[in-house]
Amino acid sequence: MESVIKELKQHLKDPLYKNSFFLVLSRVFNVACGFFFGMFAARLYSINDVGLATALISSLGLVILFSRLGLDFSLIGFPQTIAITFICTEAKV
Repeated sequence: MESVIKELKQHLKDPLYKNSFFLVLSRVFNVACGFFFGMFAARLYSINDVGLATALISSLGLVILFSRLGLDFSLIGFPQTIAITFICTEAKV
């Protein structure tokens, strides 16, 4: 058990592991908050109101998913392509 804790502390010193850990932790926290809010809302409001709100939230999530059209992933490689093009054109001048 001691070696596991020691290894975990060693991994948390690395910024990549540390940031990944905090991303996972924040996602788990958001899911837990959403779950408890859903339970709380189900106690306070009628079944129709909760169902309508859930359907609206889900449909908005779907619209957001389709509206991005992969733009978030394509932007990761786009600045690198521009930088390479800029460097190549400056080298020719």
